[in-house]
Amino acid sequence: MTIRPLRTIALIGVCAASLPASMVAQEALGLWAPSPGPLVAEIRAGIDDYYAFDYSGALARFDRVIAAAPDHPVGYFLKAEANWWLFLNDRQNDAARRDLERWLGQAISRAEKRLEAYPDDVETLFILGSAYGRRGMLAGTGRDAWSAARDARRAKGRLDRVQELAPGNVDAVAAEGLYQYYVGTFGSVTRAASRVLFGLRGNRQAGLRALDTARRRGTYTRTEAGFFQGLFYLQYENRPSAAQPILDGLRDRYPENLYFATMSAYARQRQRRFDAARPIYESVLRKLSGTRVYGREGESITRFFYGQTMMALGAYEAAEEQFVRVVQLRAAESDAYPHAYLFLGRLADLAGDRAVAEAYYRKVLTLSDAAGSREAAERYLKRPFVEAEVAALVGGPSQAR
Repeated sequence: MTIRPLRTIALIGVCAASLPASMVAQEALGLWAPSPGPLVAEIRAGIDDYYAFDYSGALARFDRVIAAAPDHPVGYFLKAEANWWLFLNDRQNDAARRDLERWLGQAISRAEKRLEAYPDDVETLFILGSAYGRRGMLAGTGRDAWSAARDARRAKGRLDRVQELAPGNVDAVAAEGLYQYYVGTFGSVTRAASRVLFGLRGNRQAGLRALDTARRRGTYTRTEAGFFQGLFYLQYENRPSAAQPILDGLRDRYPENLYFATMSAYARQRQRRFDAARPIYESVLRKLSGTRVYGREGESITRFFYGQTMMALGAYEAAEEQFVRVVQLRAAESDAYPHAYLFLGRLADLAGDRAVAEAYYRKVLTLSDAAGSREAAERYLKRPFVEAEVAALVGGPSQAR
């Protein structure tokens, strides 16, 4: 998605005032025009808004887009996109999930209807492929691999057609790259569903190359491509030094986006630069009171990583405080939740309180497994955690996502 400075209030007012009252169905919006008109400028400003955590501003802009182009799927899809990022920060946010599903449904239905009359409309094909891809990712968060694979096939077909009609469209390449990496990485069930049902295969390295291209040259996918490229380098490729400049760029461009800042800090943590990570985490935590959109899951991840960093720095009481807060937030859909109990058990072992440590490990066994949490709990029920293990634990690959 386009990286653009946020508009001044005056310019925003001019753009909004000059939006056309309505548009005929067959009229293209010029989403990739070199000199975008006021409606496309409004779209791009709204995308900037939600990356800057101004969701109310973004949703208001997209409402104006829908009013100006009610038969075009773009406004409906962008409303879904804003709710996608809200949902990611708190997957227990049922209202955000319902709104996400509703707007995706409207975007898909309008795009399908539009394609009946204009089957080779690149804008509509791109939006429809992106909407199916997003719906597949939503299914994936609920571990519904078969639905995710079904929508991945639908997305791929539309995005392949975009590339046939507009070979230079980098945004379509990015969306397919994200799909390739997901199918190539996330679990044998997802890969099996894709291959058995649809003959689709993932390719991690091809996916990363596509995301890198979009991060550098995309119009609408640039920010998201950079975010996922950095996240994949951190979480699955063990390349934190490659992730850091990408995530730092997002953090600098959108300083109010607490998730970008957290991942920028975590890139430093993974390089064992704990003193550099600490102030970034602390800055995020200070900003929590000023935002209502960084949900329980986002806060849990920040506090979990910060607790690990403080543990690495030998500040065990401060680390314990953060892990307790993660437990209190009860963001059970995040891996941070069971792993916070594990870390509380480890800290109790380091304090010599074996009975308390065992109680925490037993608690982990009552929770759903997350990234090996149960196996670790069983291991530490057999023998206590020791201080020599701290260094390898807190700077290694993430146990929370």
